[in-house]
Amino acid sequence: MDKDLVIKNSIFTCITGSHLYGTNIESSDKDFVGIFIPPEEYLIGILNTEIVDMSTKTEIKKDTTDVQYYSLAKFTRLALDNNPNILELLFVNKDQTTLSTPISDELLSLKKHFLSKNVKNRFLGYAFSQRHKMLIKLEHYDLIEKGLDFLEKSDIMYLNELPVNPYFIRVAENTTALKGTDTIINFPTTTSIKKAKSMLEARKRKFGNRTELISK
Repeated sequence: MDKDLVIKNSIFTCITGSHLYGTNIESSDKDFVGIFIPPEEYLIGILNTEIVDMSTKTEIKKDTTDVQYYSLAKFTRLALDNNPNILELLFVNKDQTTLSTPISDELLSLKKHFLSKNVKNRFLGYAFSQRHKMLIKLEHYDLIEKGLDFLEKSDIMYLNELPVNPYFIRVAENTTALKGTDTIINFPTTTSIKKAKSMLEARKRKFGNRTELISK
């Protein structure tokens, strides 16, 4: 579906993800979700479109914007199924919306009617999956810090000169990896220590230290 048509027929847009939850860090990208009403020719026949990706990608993660638009029918079905990512949007504050219309205001006024007994299990499952993701990122953050500390104390110039150690492992002839329970980052074996530290610092900023968030 033409993206201009999506914008023209949009009835609601709001921020979501970490910026909605207050868990965003400096490197976090921005996520938005919108609702649109497709034109008549898309509601009947073979042109039906339910989800349109309007994201913009950049090399710098924090400048990336993820934008997902749902048709009103698709959004309503997901909300009735108590999909946590969708249901939460019915409860956002006004200042977290970037577009609202009389139709979306009426939709949000009916939010309690979308709730069912299934909502408890759906949100518990969602919460546990999100916590698991954060624990993995915390593990990565800790390993990156240890790897950086190890490189800081080394007096060599390139990764291929590293002695056997618990952090950097030769995984192929030309590849060295910072590796924990899974591979965090791969380096060409000829990478300089200075370059490796720069790459790890960038990855560290991306993950962020989420210890405080997880312990709340």
